[in-house]
Amino acid sequence: FEVDPALLHLPFVNRMTSLEQVREINAALSAIRAASDREDEAALVAAAVHGDENRKVEHFVSAWIKRCRFPPLPFEADEAAGVFPITSAAELSMKSLIYKNCTRSLHRLVDAIAGRSAYVAYELEGKPVGMAQLFNLTNGSWMVEGVYGVGNSRLAAEVQEPLRAWFAARGVHSLRRP
Repeated sequence: FEVDPALLHLPFVNRMTSLEQVREINAALSAIRAASDREDEAALVAAAVHGDENRKVEHFVSAWIKRCRFPPLPFEADEAAGVFPITSAAELSMKSLIYKNCTRSLHRLVDAIAGRSAYVAYELEGKPVGMAQLFNLTNGSWMVEGVYGVGNSRLAAEVQEPLRAWFAARGVHSLRRP
């Protein structure tokens, strides 16, 4: 595999403990760099090269990744329907605590920054109901992979249906699972 040469510095790489961690961190840093302007990108590289050698790499990456915004979705928030697209890594991290799910994991954040996936909060009367995970299809359209309740619980079909219908009215397809 290929490691980003701007980030391949021994003090930084030596803080990693496995090849899998190197792959994950490399993917995260590449996504961060791609989503950053030149000034932020230069600051990221400088921080990696000259940063605190005792700081865990995951903490370093987490701090930088939370600065990233996600590519826009083809629809806006709809307060009346309780539909709120999540627009940044910081917001997704915060919502993952509210929804008690794993969406703040590094690979999920990277996929959202890269535009491969997206997340939408479903809140009725201001209360968290569920979170939809969407995947970007090769033709540029989106598909709902699933709608998950708080704690990744299963949501009854009658709870999901208004959200799925809302997506369908905007051309977003849905996988149907038993």
